[in-house]
Amino acid sequence: MKTLLLWRHAKASAGDPRQEDADRELAPRGVEAAAAVAAARGEVLGRASLILCSPAVRTRQTLAALEPSLAEETTRRFEPGLYLTPCLDLLERVARVEEDHQTVLLIGHNPGLEDLARLLVVDGDAGAIARLGSGFKAGSLAELALDVEHWREAGAGCARLDAFTRPRDLEPEVGPA
Repeated sequence: MKTLLLWRHAKASAGDPRQEDADRELAPRGVEAAAAVAAARGEVLGRASLILCSPAVRTRQTLAALEPSLAEETTRRFEPGLYLTPCLDLLERVARVEEDHQTVLLIGHNPGLEDLARLLVVDGDAGAIARLGSGFKAGSLAELALDVEHWREAGAGCARLDAFTRPRDLEPEVGPA
């Protein structure tokens, strides 16, 4: 059994039209949302021994909210191949994870993360599945238990969705929109 955590970057600012998309920062609400999700799910997120993160500014800032919960030995990789990556390419990257990692956190973008979650999940917590069904909104975190022994076996229908947390589920911790 492997655990794959999929965290979509929190709400980004609109950015400057002259600015590259990858350079967009989190909006103030996004900073709050990332911190709220990190605080609420930090115990689970902190179990990741490997973090695969898009190099975009907004994904790095989302990860920064989690840093206090991470062990020093947690491996962090910022991979250009994860920037706005389609689902099947994300799945291929997951399949190449080293076997000594039991829990992996992937921080990235939509639509790739949502499509990957939908591809992998076959069952799980009914409430979590319903929340995922309403969309993988910015800042959301999907916690998947993969029924595989090796990462290379990850594929369609191999996962149970144990939890799906949206920033709006944590509204008392996140200020009004």
